[in-house]
Amino acid sequence: MMTSTKKSPKLDKKIKEILKKKEAGQYQEALMDAENLSTEYPDVASVFGLAASMYFEADQFDKAAEKYKKATEISPKSEAASLGLFHSLWQMDKNDQAFDEMKRYMSIAQSDEYNELLTNFSKK
Repeated sequence: MMTSTKKSPKLDKKIKEILKKKEAGQYQEALMDAENLSTEYPDVASVFGLAASMYFEADQFDKAAEKYKKATEISPKSEAASLGLFHSLWQMDKNDQAFDEMKRYMSIAQSDEYNELLTNFSKK
């Protein structure tokens, strides 16, 4: 079973292929490949992050949140996954859940971006 910190050359190659398809405008195919990769590598946070970021870019915030949530479960200290989950929830007007994620992350790690967000919210 693969962990969130180990990647294989095979996985790296698949991720590069997905990114090439995305950059070439084959977005739906790349998204499906990313989704399939998350099934093939269920313990690799970056795979879920890749799929999540693509869903986020496609304004499919519910699916993005689901994938970012899985990435945070695999790698609780992943700032990128936590921020992605926060912003996905925020886009769906699930502000309480977004702040719960912020609190969860800030309880185990520091984040300049979360600190900046909190500063901006307190100024309003």
